[in-house]
Amino acid sequence: MKKIVIRSNNLSLRSLKINNINKNYLNWFNDPLTKKFINYSPKNNLCKLKSDVKKLINNKKNIILGIFADKNRHIGNVRLHNINRKKSRAFLGILIGDKHWRGKDIGSETIEMCANFLYSKFKITKIYLGTKINNKLAINLYKNSGFIEYKKNKKDIFFYKDYFKSKIVIGTAQLGSDYGIANKTGKMDKFNIKKIINTAQKKGMNFIETAQSYGESEKILGSLNNKNLKIVTKLPIKNPKKNIKNWVFFSVKKSIKNLRIKKLHGLLIHNPKQLSGKTGKIIYRSLIEMKKKKLIDKIGVAVYSVNEIENLLKKFDFDIVSIPFNIFDRRLVSSRLLYKLKKLNIQIFVRSIFLQGLLLMKIKQRPKYFNKWRKIFASWDKFSKQSKRTRLENCLGYVLNYPEIDKIILGFDNYSHFQNLVQNLKPVKIPRFLKKFDNNLSNPTMWSKEIYV
Repeated sequence: MKKIVIRSNNLSLRSLKINNINKNYLNWFNDPLTKKFINYSPKNNLCKLKSDVKKLINNKKNIILGIFADKNRHIGNVRLHNINRKKSRAFLGILIGDKHWRGKDIGSETIEMCANFLYSKFKITKIYLGTKINNKLAINLYKNSGFIEYKKNKKDIFFYKDYFKSKIVIGTAQLGSDYGIANKTGKMDKFNIKKIINTAQKKGMNFIETAQSYGESEKILGSLNNKNLKIVTKLPIKNPKKNIKNWVFFSVKKSIKNLRIKKLHGLLIHNPKQLSGKTGKIIYRSLIEMKKKKLIDKIGVAVYSVNEIENLLKKFDFDIVSIPFNIFDRRLVSSRLLYKLKKLNIQIFVRSIFLQGLLLMKIKQRPKYFNKWRKIFASWDKFSKQSKRTRLENCLGYVLNYPEIDKIILGFDNYSHFQNLVQNLKPVKIPRFLKKFDNNLSNPTMWSKEIYV
Protein backbone atom coordinates (compact mmCIF):
# COMPACT_ATOMS: atom_id res chain seq x y z
CA MET A 1 0.00 0.00 0.00
CA LYS A 2 1.13 3.52 -0.79
CA LYS A 3 2.25 5.83 1.98
CA ILE A 4 -0.72 6.94 4.08
CA VAL A 5 -1.08 10.46 5.46
CA ILE A 6 -4.22 11.49 7.41
CA ARG A 7 -4.34 15.01 8.82
CA SER A 8 -6.45 16.99 11.26
CA ASN A 9 -5.87 20.43 12.77
CA ASN A 10 -3.92 18.92 15.67
CA LEU A 11 -2.46 15.66 14.38
CA SER A 12 -1.16 13.72 11.45
CA LEU A 13 -1.25 9.94 11.11
CA ARG A 14 1.49 8.68 8.80
CA SER A 15 2.77 5.31 7.65
CA LEU A 16 5.39 4.33 10.22
CA LYS A 17 8.99 4.12 9.00
CA ILE A 18 11.95 2.31 10.52
CA ASN A 19 13.73 5.66 11.07
CA ASN A 20 10.85 6.65 13.41
CA ILE A 21 12.01 3.94 15.80
CA ASN A 22 14.47 5.69 18.11
CA LYS A 23 15.32 6.07 21.81
CA ASN A 24 12.23 8.24 22.35
CA TYR A 25 10.09 5.38 21.03
CA LEU A 26 12.02 2.85 23.16
CA ASN A 27 11.41 4.93 26.31
CA TRP A 28 7.64 4.51 25.93
CA PHE A 29 8.00 0.92 27.11
CA ASN A 30 9.73 2.01 30.33
CA ASP A 31 6.61 3.93 31.37
CA PRO A 32 4.73 2.11 34.21
CA LEU A 33 1.32 2.58 32.56
CA THR A 34 2.55 1.12 29.27
CA LYS A 35 4.18 -1.83 31.07
CA LYS A 36 0.97 -2.51 32.97
CA PHE A 37 -1.36 -2.76 29.97
CA ILE A 38 0.80 -3.63 26.93
CA ASN A 39 1.82 -7.28 26.60
CA TYR A 40 5.08 -6.46 24.89
CA SER A 41 8.55 -5.43 26.02
CA PRO A 42 11.63 -4.78 23.85
CA LYS A 43 13.71 -5.26 27.03
CA ASN A 44 15.23 -1.81 26.54
CA ASN A 45 16.85 -3.06 23.35
CA LEU A 46 16.51 -0.68 20.39
CA CYS A 47 17.61 -3.32 17.87
CA LYS A 48 14.94 -5.73 19.09
CA LEU A 49 12.30 -2.97 18.90
CA LYS A 50 13.30 -2.12 15.32
CA SER A 51 13.21 -5.77 14.32
CA ASP A 52 9.76 -6.37 15.88
CA VAL A 53 8.23 -3.22 14.42
CA LYS A 54 9.68 -4.03 11.00
CA LYS A 55 7.87 -7.40 11.10
CA LEU A 56 4.60 -5.62 11.90
CA ILE A 57 5.08 -3.10 9.08
CA ASN A 58 5.91 -5.84 6.55
CA ASN A 59 2.87 -7.93 7.52
CA LYS A 60 0.28 -7.25 4.80
CA LYS A 61 -2.54 -7.77 7.29
CA ASN A 62 -1.39 -4.64 9.17
CA ILE A 63 -1.49 -0.93 8.56
CA ILE A 64 0.87 0.69 11.09
CA LEU A 65 0.54 4.45 11.48
CA GLY A 66 2.56 6.79 13.63
CA ILE A 67 0.69 9.53 15.52
CA PHE A 68 2.49 12.85 15.12
CA ALA A 69 1.75 16.12 16.97
CA ASP A 70 3.45 19.53 16.84
CA LYS A 71 4.17 18.79 13.17
CA ASN A 72 6.77 16.07 13.66
CA ARG A 73 6.72 14.83 17.26
CA HIS A 74 6.07 11.09 17.32
CA ILE A 75 3.74 10.48 20.27
CA GLY A 76 2.10 7.14 19.56
CA ASN A 77 1.04 4.46 17.08
CA VAL A 78 -2.09 2.94 15.57
CA ARG A 79 -2.40 -0.58 14.24
CA LEU A 80 -5.26 -1.34 11.82
CA HIS A 81 -5.46 -5.07 11.12
CA ASN A 82 -7.65 -7.97 9.95
CA ILE A 83 -9.45 -5.63 7.55
CA ASN A 84 -12.37 -7.58 6.07
CA ARG A 85 -14.25 -5.78 3.28
CA LYS A 86 -16.88 -8.52 2.87
CA LYS A 87 -17.88 -8.35 6.53
CA SER A 88 -17.19 -4.59 6.61
CA ARG A 89 -15.09 -4.83 9.77
CA ALA A 90 -11.57 -4.14 11.01
CA PHE A 91 -9.62 -4.24 14.27
CA LEU A 92 -7.79 -1.32 15.83
CA GLY A 93 -5.05 -0.97 18.41
CA ILE A 94 -3.85 2.38 19.74
CA LEU A 95 -0.96 3.43 21.96
CA ILE A 96 -0.30 6.98 23.14
CA GLY A 97 3.31 6.30 24.12
CA ASP A 98 4.35 9.83 25.06
CA LYS A 99 2.84 10.30 28.55
CA HIS A 100 2.81 14.10 28.15
CA TRP A 101 0.13 13.74 25.47
CA ARG A 102 -2.27 11.55 27.44
CA GLY A 103 -5.54 13.00 28.67
CA LYS A 104 -5.65 15.58 25.85
CA ASP A 105 -8.31 13.94 23.65
CA ILE A 106 -5.57 12.77 21.28
CA GLY A 107 -6.94 9.22 21.47
CA SER A 108 -10.50 10.28 20.52
CA GLU A 109 -9.27 12.36 17.61
CA THR A 110 -7.03 9.55 16.38
CA ILE A 111 -9.90 7.04 16.49
CA GLU A 112 -12.19 9.43 14.58
CA MET A 113 -9.53 9.90 11.90
CA CYS A 114 -9.01 6.13 11.60
CA ALA A 115 -12.77 5.47 11.35
CA ASN A 116 -13.11 7.98 8.51
CA PHE A 117 -10.08 6.51 6.73
CA LEU A 118 -11.33 2.91 7.03
CA TYR A 119 -14.74 3.82 5.64
CA SER A 120 -13.43 6.00 2.80
CA LYS A 121 -10.77 3.48 1.77
CA PHE A 122 -12.39 0.09 2.49
CA LYS A 123 -16.09 0.84 3.31
CA ILE A 124 -15.52 -0.51 6.84
CA THR A 125 -18.50 0.25 9.12
CA LYS A 126 -17.57 -1.76 12.24
CA ILE A 127 -14.32 -1.30 14.20
CA TYR A 128 -13.35 -3.70 17.00
CA LEU A 129 -10.81 -3.40 19.82
CA GLY A 130 -10.11 -4.65 23.32
CA THR A 131 -8.17 -3.81 26.46
CA LYS A 132 -7.49 -5.04 29.99
CA ILE A 133 -10.56 -4.90 32.23
CA ASN A 134 -8.69 -2.72 34.75
CA ASN A 135 -7.45 -0.21 32.13
CA LYS A 136 -9.92 2.51 33.12
CA LEU A 137 -8.17 5.21 31.07
CA ALA A 138 -8.55 3.22 27.84
CA ILE A 139 -12.12 2.12 28.66
CA ASN A 140 -13.19 5.75 29.21
CA LEU A 141 -11.48 6.73 25.95
CA TYR A 142 -13.32 4.06 23.98
CA LYS A 143 -16.72 4.85 25.51
CA ASN A 144 -16.07 8.55 24.93
CA SER A 145 -15.31 7.74 21.28
CA GLY A 146 -18.61 5.96 20.67
CA PHE A 147 -17.51 2.36 21.23
CA ILE A 148 -20.02 -0.16 22.61
CA GLU A 149 -19.08 -2.98 24.97
CA TYR A 150 -20.04 -6.38 23.59
CA LYS A 151 -18.00 -8.94 25.55
CA LYS A 152 -15.81 -9.27 28.63
CA ASN A 153 -14.14 -11.87 30.80
CA LYS A 154 -12.08 -11.80 33.99
CA LYS A 155 -9.09 -10.18 32.27
CA ASP A 156 -10.27 -8.38 29.13
CA ILE A 157 -13.10 -6.23 27.80
CA PHE A 158 -14.04 -5.82 24.13
CA PHE A 159 -15.76 -3.02 22.21
CA TYR A 160 -16.99 -2.18 18.73
CA LYS A 161 -17.88 1.08 17.01
CA ASP A 162 -20.68 1.49 14.44
CA TYR A 163 -19.48 4.04 11.89
CA PHE A 164 -22.91 5.32 10.88
CA LYS A 165 -24.44 5.46 14.36
CA SER A 166 -21.41 7.38 15.65
CA LYS A 167 -22.24 10.12 13.11
CA ILE A 168 -25.58 10.88 14.75
CA VAL A 169 -25.89 13.98 16.96
CA ILE A 170 -28.94 14.24 19.22
CA GLY A 171 -30.51 17.62 18.52
CA THR A 172 -32.51 19.20 21.34
CA ALA A 173 -34.45 22.06 19.72
CA GLN A 174 -37.65 20.12 20.58
CA LEU A 175 -36.78 20.37 24.28
CA GLY A 176 -37.30 24.10 24.23
CA SER A 177 -40.09 24.50 21.66
CA ASP A 178 -42.54 22.63 19.42
CA TYR A 179 -39.93 22.84 16.64
CA GLY A 180 -40.72 21.61 13.11
CA ILE A 181 -43.60 21.88 10.68
CA ALA A 182 -44.42 18.17 11.19
CA ASN A 183 -44.32 18.34 14.99
CA LYS A 184 -47.75 17.33 16.35
CA THR A 185 -46.73 16.57 19.96
CA GLY A 186 -45.21 19.90 21.06
CA LYS A 187 -42.19 20.13 23.36
CA MET A 188 -40.44 16.91 24.28
CA ASP A 189 -40.58 16.05 27.97
CA LYS A 190 -37.68 15.14 30.26
CA PHE A 191 -38.72 11.47 30.40
CA ASN A 192 -38.36 11.06 26.62
CA ILE A 193 -35.03 12.89 26.33
CA LYS A 194 -33.61 10.88 29.24
CA LYS A 195 -34.67 7.64 27.56
CA ILE A 196 -33.26 8.81 24.21
CA ILE A 197 -29.87 9.76 25.68
CA ASN A 198 -29.53 6.55 27.70
CA THR A 199 -30.34 4.39 24.66
CA ALA A 200 -28.18 6.53 22.36
CA GLN A 201 -25.12 6.05 24.59
CA LYS A 202 -25.65 2.28 24.60
CA LYS A 203 -25.63 2.39 20.79
CA GLY A 204 -22.47 4.54 20.58
CA MET A 205 -24.16 7.90 19.91
CA ASN A 206 -22.62 10.31 22.38
CA PHE A 207 -22.93 13.74 20.72
CA ILE A 208 -25.55 16.26 21.86
CA GLU A 209 -26.37 19.59 20.18
CA THR A 210 -28.17 22.28 22.15
CA ALA A 211 -28.31 26.06 22.60
CA GLN A 212 -29.16 28.69 25.20
CA SER A 213 -31.98 29.80 22.90
CA TYR A 214 -33.64 26.35 23.20
CA GLY A 215 -35.56 27.32 26.35
CA GLU A 216 -34.66 25.11 29.32
CA SER A 217 -32.77 22.63 27.13
CA GLU A 218 -29.35 23.11 28.75
CA LYS A 219 -30.71 22.84 32.30
CA ILE A 220 -32.69 19.70 31.48
CA LEU A 221 -29.61 18.09 29.93
CA GLY A 222 -27.59 19.13 32.99
CA SER A 223 -29.97 17.21 35.24
CA LEU A 224 -29.31 13.98 33.31
CA ASN A 225 -26.28 11.66 33.14
CA ASN A 226 -23.72 13.56 31.03
CA LYS A 227 -20.87 11.07 31.47
CA ASN A 228 -19.14 10.25 28.14
CA LEU A 229 -21.30 12.81 26.30
CA LYS A 230 -19.79 15.40 23.97
CA ILE A 231 -21.96 18.49 24.14
CA VAL A 232 -22.00 21.24 21.53
CA THR A 233 -23.96 24.37 22.40
CA LYS A 234 -24.32 27.89 21.00
CA LEU A 235 -23.92 31.48 22.07
CA PRO A 236 -27.17 33.45 22.53
CA ILE A 237 -28.55 34.80 19.24
CA LYS A 238 -28.37 38.44 20.39
CA ASN A 239 -25.36 40.13 21.93
CA PRO A 240 -25.11 43.43 23.84
CA LYS A 241 -23.62 46.51 22.20
CA LYS A 242 -21.08 46.93 25.01
CA ASN A 243 -18.85 44.64 27.10
CA ILE A 244 -18.78 41.98 24.38
CA LYS A 245 -15.88 40.07 25.90
CA ASN A 246 -17.59 39.81 29.30
CA TRP A 247 -20.78 38.68 27.56
CA VAL A 248 -18.93 35.85 25.78
CA PHE A 249 -17.24 34.69 29.00
CA PHE A 250 -20.51 34.86 30.96
CA SER A 251 -22.43 32.99 28.22
CA VAL A 252 -19.89 30.15 28.03
CA LYS A 253 -19.69 29.77 31.81
CA LYS A 254 -23.48 29.87 32.04
CA SER A 255 -23.76 26.99 29.55
CA ILE A 256 -21.14 24.97 31.45
CA LYS A 257 -23.00 25.61 34.71
CA ASN A 258 -26.39 24.73 33.19
CA LEU A 259 -25.03 21.52 31.67
CA ARG A 260 -23.07 20.62 34.83
CA ILE A 261 -19.92 19.77 32.92
CA LYS A 262 -16.28 20.89 33.17
CA LYS A 263 -15.93 22.00 29.55
CA LEU A 264 -17.81 22.15 26.25
CA HIS A 265 -16.83 19.90 23.38
CA GLY A 266 -17.94 22.65 21.02
CA LEU A 267 -19.26 26.20 21.06
CA LEU A 268 -20.95 27.59 17.94
CA ILE A 269 -21.83 31.17 17.07
CA HIS A 270 -25.59 30.84 16.56
CA ASN A 271 -25.98 34.03 14.53
CA PRO A 272 -23.29 34.49 11.83
CA LYS A 273 -24.08 38.23 11.65
CA GLN A 274 -22.47 38.57 15.09
CA LEU A 275 -19.09 37.98 13.42
CA SER A 276 -19.22 41.17 11.38
CA GLY A 277 -17.10 44.24 12.17
CA LYS A 278 -15.30 44.88 15.47
CA THR A 279 -17.90 42.93 17.43
CA GLY A 280 -17.08 39.79 15.45
CA LYS A 281 -13.36 40.10 16.13
CA ILE A 282 -13.96 40.53 19.88
CA ILE A 283 -16.31 37.52 19.98
CA TYR A 284 -13.83 35.34 18.09
CA ARG A 285 -10.80 36.41 20.16
CA SER A 286 -12.78 35.82 23.36
CA LEU A 287 -13.66 32.29 22.25
CA ILE A 288 -10.02 31.57 21.40
CA GLU A 289 -9.13 32.70 24.92
CA MET A 290 -11.78 30.37 26.38
CA LYS A 291 -10.33 27.58 24.26
CA LYS A 292 -6.85 28.23 25.67
CA LYS A 293 -8.34 28.06 29.17
CA LYS A 294 -9.69 24.60 28.22
CA LEU A 295 -13.32 25.56 28.72
CA ILE A 296 -14.02 24.81 25.04
CA ASP A 297 -12.47 22.14 22.82
CA LYS A 298 -13.74 23.37 19.45
CA ILE A 299 -15.06 26.66 18.05
CA GLY A 300 -17.54 26.84 15.20
CA VAL A 301 -20.39 28.64 13.53
CA ALA A 302 -23.92 27.72 12.43
CA VAL A 303 -24.51 29.17 8.95
CA TYR A 304 -27.46 29.22 6.60
CA SER A 305 -25.78 29.58 3.22
CA VAL A 306 -22.61 28.74 1.31
CA ASN A 307 -21.80 32.44 0.81
CA GLU A 308 -21.93 33.06 4.56
CA ILE A 309 -19.29 30.48 5.42
CA GLU A 310 -17.08 31.33 2.42
CA ASN A 311 -16.96 34.97 3.55
CA LEU A 312 -16.35 34.01 7.19
CA LEU A 313 -13.47 31.68 6.27
CA LYS A 314 -11.60 34.67 4.86
CA LYS A 315 -11.48 36.17 8.36
CA PHE A 316 -11.67 33.32 10.86
CA ASP A 317 -10.48 29.76 11.46
CA PHE A 318 -13.15 27.32 12.65
CA ASP A 319 -13.06 23.76 13.97
CA ILE A 320 -16.75 23.10 13.21
CA VAL A 321 -19.25 24.36 10.65
CA SER A 322 -22.96 23.55 10.97
CA ILE A 323 -24.96 23.96 7.75
CA PRO A 324 -28.34 22.84 6.28
CA PHE A 325 -28.20 19.89 3.86
CA ASN A 326 -30.92 17.65 2.44
CA ILE A 327 -32.36 16.14 -0.74
CA PHE A 328 -33.70 19.54 -1.87
CA ASP A 329 -30.80 21.65 -0.53
CA ARG A 330 -27.59 20.33 -2.13
CA ARG A 331 -25.57 23.56 -2.11
CA LEU A 332 -22.92 22.01 0.13
CA VAL A 333 -22.04 19.56 -2.66
CA SER A 334 -22.79 21.61 -5.80
CA SER A 335 -20.64 24.51 -4.55
CA ARG A 336 -17.77 22.09 -3.67
CA LEU A 337 -17.80 23.62 -0.17
CA LEU A 338 -18.07 20.11 1.31
CA TYR A 339 -14.65 19.21 -0.08
CA LYS A 340 -13.13 22.61 0.67
CA LEU A 341 -14.08 22.34 4.35
CA LYS A 342 -12.69 18.81 4.49
CA LYS A 343 -9.34 19.97 3.04
CA LEU A 344 -9.23 22.66 5.74
CA ASN A 345 -9.75 19.92 8.40
CA ILE A 346 -13.01 21.53 9.53
CA GLN A 347 -15.61 19.21 11.02
CA ILE A 348 -18.85 19.32 9.03
CA PHE A 349 -22.12 19.10 10.97
CA VAL A 350 -25.26 19.04 8.81
CA ARG A 351 -28.78 19.81 9.98
CA SER A 352 -32.30 20.16 8.57
CA ILE A 353 -31.96 16.87 6.67
CA PHE A 354 -35.76 16.37 6.83
CA LEU A 355 -36.47 20.06 6.16
CA GLN A 356 -38.37 20.37 9.46
CA GLY A 357 -40.21 17.14 8.65
CA LEU A 358 -41.59 18.42 5.32
CA LEU A 359 -39.72 15.72 3.38
CA LEU A 360 -41.30 13.01 5.55
CA MET A 361 -44.88 14.17 4.94
CA LYS A 362 -47.25 12.42 2.57
CA ILE A 363 -49.37 14.39 0.08
CA LYS A 364 -52.41 14.78 2.36
CA GLN A 365 -50.27 15.91 5.30
CA ARG A 366 -48.56 18.80 3.50
CA PRO A 367 -49.92 22.30 4.05
CA LYS A 368 -51.54 23.86 0.96
CA TYR A 369 -48.83 26.52 1.08
CA PHE A 370 -46.48 24.06 -0.70
CA ASN A 371 -48.84 23.43 -3.65
CA LYS A 372 -46.83 25.92 -5.70
CA TRP A 373 -44.06 23.27 -5.78
CA ARG A 374 -46.43 20.35 -6.51
CA LYS A 375 -44.35 19.09 -9.49
CA ILE A 376 -41.21 18.80 -7.33
CA PHE A 377 -43.11 17.01 -4.59
CA ALA A 378 -44.79 14.73 -7.15
CA SER A 379 -41.33 13.58 -8.30
CA TRP A 380 -40.22 13.08 -4.69
CA ASP A 381 -43.41 11.13 -3.85
CA LYS A 382 -43.00 8.93 -6.94
CA PHE A 383 -39.37 8.15 -6.13
CA SER A 384 -40.19 7.37 -2.49
CA LYS A 385 -42.81 4.88 -3.59
CA GLN A 386 -40.66 3.21 -6.27
CA SER A 387 -37.56 2.99 -4.06
CA LYS A 388 -39.33 0.58 -1.68
CA ARG A 389 -37.73 2.48 1.19
CA THR A 390 -39.36 4.89 3.59
CA ARG A 391 -38.95 8.64 3.08
CA LEU A 392 -36.98 8.65 6.31
CA GLU A 393 -34.53 6.02 5.02
CA ASN A 394 -34.06 7.97 1.80
CA CYS A 395 -33.41 11.27 3.57
CA LEU A 396 -30.91 9.74 6.01
CA GLY A 397 -29.36 7.53 3.35
CA TYR A 398 -28.73 10.50 1.07
CA VAL A 399 -26.68 12.29 3.72
CA LEU A 400 -24.82 9.10 4.71
CA ASN A 401 -23.74 8.80 1.09
CA TYR A 402 -21.13 11.52 1.78
CA PRO A 403 -18.30 10.25 4.05
CA GLU A 404 -16.94 13.82 4.20
CA ILE A 405 -19.85 14.73 6.49
CA ASP A 406 -18.71 14.19 10.08
CA LYS A 407 -21.95 14.57 12.05
CA ILE A 408 -25.69 14.61 11.32
CA ILE A 409 -27.88 16.57 13.74
CA LEU A 410 -31.25 14.87 14.20
CA GLY A 411 -34.18 16.19 16.19
CA PHE A 412 -36.74 13.86 17.78
CA ASP A 413 -40.32 14.41 18.90
CA ASN A 414 -40.24 11.45 21.31
CA TYR A 415 -38.49 8.16 22.11
CA SER A 416 -40.35 6.06 19.52
CA HIS A 417 -39.43 8.65 16.87
CA PHE A 418 -35.78 8.26 17.90
CA GLN A 419 -35.96 4.44 17.65
CA ASN A 420 -37.49 4.67 14.20
CA LEU A 421 -34.82 7.09 12.96
CA VAL A 422 -31.75 5.12 14.02
CA GLN A 423 -33.04 1.67 13.13
CA ASN A 424 -31.71 1.48 9.59
CA LEU A 425 -28.74 3.64 8.64
CA LYS A 426 -27.44 2.95 5.13
CA PRO A 427 -26.09 5.19 2.34
CA VAL A 428 -28.50 5.76 -0.56
CA LYS A 429 -28.02 7.53 -3.90
CA ILE A 430 -30.90 9.91 -4.60
CA PRO A 431 -31.68 11.66 -7.93
CA ARG A 432 -32.06 15.42 -8.19
CA PHE A 433 -35.51 16.93 -7.75
CA LEU A 434 -34.62 20.63 -8.01
CA LYS A 435 -32.72 21.79 -11.10
CA LYS A 436 -31.61 24.88 -9.17
CA PHE A 437 -31.69 25.71 -5.48
CA ASP A 438 -34.96 27.40 -4.52
CA ASN A 439 -34.46 29.42 -1.34
CA ASN A 440 -38.21 29.94 -0.93
CA LEU A 441 -38.71 26.18 -0.64
CA SER A 442 -35.47 24.96 0.93
CA ASN A 443 -35.11 27.69 3.58
CA PRO A 444 -37.80 27.41 6.32
CA THR A 445 -37.15 31.04 7.37
CA MET A 446 -38.70 32.05 4.04
CA TRP A 447 -41.91 30.07 4.62
CA SER A 448 -45.13 31.88 5.52
CA LYS A 449 -45.79 31.94 9.28
CA GLU A 450 -49.38 30.90 8.55
CA ILE A 451 -48.35 27.28 7.92
CA TYR A 452 -47.24 26.89 11.56
CA VAL A 453 -50.63 27.93 12.93
